[in-house]
Amino acid sequence: MRRTTQGVKRHFDSLEPSQSPMILTGWAYWRHPETETVVTGSNRSRAPPWVDRCRALIHTVLARRGLTERAVLPVSLVLATLRDQYVEELTEFRHASPSASAEASRSTNGWIATFIGAAEIAVAQSETLVATINDLRAEWTDRLTTYRVATGVRPTPRADSAVARLLVQLPEAPVVTARTLAQILDVSFPAANAALDELRQAGILTTKSIERGATAYIAREVLDIITLSERARASTQFDTRVSAPNRVVPARPKV
Repeated sequence: MRRTTQGVKRHFDSLEPSQSPMILTGWAYWRHPETETVVTGSNRSRAPPWVDRCRALIHTVLARRGLTERAVLPVSLVLATLRDQYVEELTEFRHASPSASAEASRSTNGWIATFIGAAEIAVAQSETLVATINDLRAEWTDRLTTYRVATGVRPTPRADSAVARLLVQLPEAPVVTARTLAQILDVSFPAANAALDELRQAGILTTKSIERGATAYIAREVLDIITLSERARASTQFDTRVSAPNRVVPARPKV
């Protein structure tokens, strides 16, 4: 990982800072040594090994340009799905024509258009994922309210309570134990345990026994949403109802 990070930094530092962030990222992606393995080929049935390293490159460039802060845009996964078009444009971009020639201009424009198109798809897919998670949060709030009313406590927990903060945190930490949650929220173990148990009784979390007698609390719906999103990103139509995944992805969640 350290070698990858150093390589990304070296490629970033060699680029022209006045360029558009997306064009800069597309150019950096092409210049990264890992793209050579894309052109020469690898297993087409799964996301190839260069995906993770190129994801690091894309995230580093976009983050340093201020376009992304916490999110990692899944451009490399989209490119892996649109592999045939991707390899064709990338191969065209590796031309031997003079830099000012019409062929050079055409191949450059083709590659940048492919890369930016993949970025647009990645943004749309990410927005869909965020919207789905937000809808789920609203459902959770309704379930928690129904449970609290049925048990005779105030319908809405205090905003600073462990259970309210946990409800916000769940999409980012869909599998936790009471001990890890106590560290995440900086609350006592009993407070974390009580919050988890309340969401379990409200039908938001399920439990599973893990090593050393600990109990994992699982937001299964979040994991299912992530799985469905990953499957969609592996479809050339980005919809598995229209086109099946073209590489290895997790199995469809059981209903």
